[in-house]
Amino acid sequence: METQKGGIIVNQHPDNRNSSNSAPSNYNRYNNTPTRTQPAEQRTNPNGGQQQRRALTEEERRRIDAARRAAAQRRAENPGAANPQRRPAGQRNVPQGNVQGHRQRAAMVNDPRQQADRPVTQQSQASRDRAHRDSKPNGGLILFLLLAAIIVGVSIWQITKNAKNAPAEPDQTTVTALADVPYVTEIGADTLANTGTAAQDPAAAEDTPTALEDPAAAEEYSISTDRPAEAENEELPPDTPAPDPNAVNLTLYDTQTVPNTMLDEGTLILVNQTHPFEKADTVEVKNAFDAKNGDFKVSSSSLSLAPVALDAFVKLASTFAEETGSHELLLNSGHRTIAEQQDIREYYLSTQGEDYVRAYVAYPGESEHHTGLACDLTFYTDDGRNVPIPDYPNGTWIASYASDFGFILRYPENKSDITGIANEPWHFRYVGLPHSHVCEAKNWCLEEYIENIQNYSAEGTLLYITQSGDVYDAEAADGLPTTNGWLIYFVPKESGSSTSFKVVRGYDYEVSGTNAGGFIVTIFLG
Repeated sequence: METQKGGIIVNQHPDNRNSSNSAPSNYNRYNNTPTRTQPAEQRTNPNGGQQQRRALTEEERRRIDAARRAAAQRRAENPGAANPQRRPAGQRNVPQGNVQGHRQRAAMVNDPRQQADRPVTQQSQASRDRAHRDSKPNGGLILFLLLAAIIVGVSIWQITKNAKNAPAEPDQTTVTALADVPYVTEIGADTLANTGTAAQDPAAAEDTPTALEDPAAAEEYSISTDRPAEAENEELPPDTPAPDPNAVNLTLYDTQTVPNTMLDEGTLILVNQTHPFEKADTVEVKNAFDAKNGDFKVSSSSLSLAPVALDAFVKLASTFAEETGSHELLLNSGHRTIAEQQDIREYYLSTQGEDYVRAYVAYPGESEHHTGLACDLTFYTDDGRNVPIPDYPNGTWIASYASDFGFILRYPENKSDITGIANEPWHFRYVGLPHSHVCEAKNWCLEEYIENIQNYSAEGTLLYITQSGDVYDAEAADGLPTTNGWLIYFVPKESGSSTSFKVVRGYDYEVSGTNAGGFIVTIFLG
């Protein structure tokens, strides 16, 4: 019986099955078809007898011819398939009659006892040669593994070395002070008992979220909240120690320099009997008459102020006119040269006498008007009357809100023993924000401000002023605020031609001379 598998004719007639242990010599082991070395009628069967083949029928010949033509066509279409690769032994077509013989040969091949007596064929020798070639070491792989081993070894050595050289574990008190003590977001002047937290108003501090309670507040003021989860809600014991005074200041600074020739420049320069001003005739000024806009009046077409002071005054006058409906505010006096101050002093000596001049009129070189930052204000009515600020309806608005625009009442009633000038409710001095808020909150005149600001330094205690005008002390070691206001501190003048100072990294800043031994640095937190 013949069947066709994949285009190959396989003889499966029962009489042709071979039961011997080896394949017949006339059997083609590659395509399972009889060899063509002798006539069909002379082929012998495995038992030595003559094998009788019946004649092919017409249908069988037709099928054989069709298969040959199909094979010839495939070879013509795919020449590379003419010499196909030998398939693995496990995938070859094996006649059913030779299954037992193949199994026995496989057993002999796999039996170690048969290996010694088994002849070495050309095919097996080629397989061994290939295995020998494949077993040669890969030089690139060995080099890669060697380098990897060296890197790992060096890393382990470095880690061990760093561990040996690591500093000793910090004192437990310091760790507690840095990590376990909450800080309120607004830092005040007085120390709260048993917390190490500064706040001007303890009640307000209770309502202010701490860094442990509000991660956003911690991020705002750069306070770390990396604590174990189980300790986040843990109440502090009543005897929690205050922060260690030797705690590390985590604030980052950049170093800047300023020439010492700027000591008498800026909006915070002090000018009085003991601190004369030598640059009166070189100050940059701006004409105030040109800035007149209908919200205020100007006493002279030549009156001028320093540009920063004039811009602030225009805003003050416009806000006053908007809120009160009055347009009668008069800018009566501004910048004066040395010669102008001398003429004014002589005029009042002749008209008012020595006592008046001593109380109200400064010597040339000692007047704040030389700076261009001072101005005298009054009200001039539409019917031609000159009305002092205290006597004018809504006149007290000027003194109440001047600090919002950077002005202070320069000579208050109760400070004449410090300023050397009697009360002048008309004389206002521009110092800029936030310094005007500090003077108002602390009730300081300019002399007191310059004196007290010298207690504040970049890496110690700083003044912290909020946008709303509240003033607190901020300790650099505790972590400084980073938004909503300003930081202020003092830098003493150094010997030589310049002075170095530190500024908090990442923020804009402003430096002003004091004309009194140093500089004031203002950090803008936004």
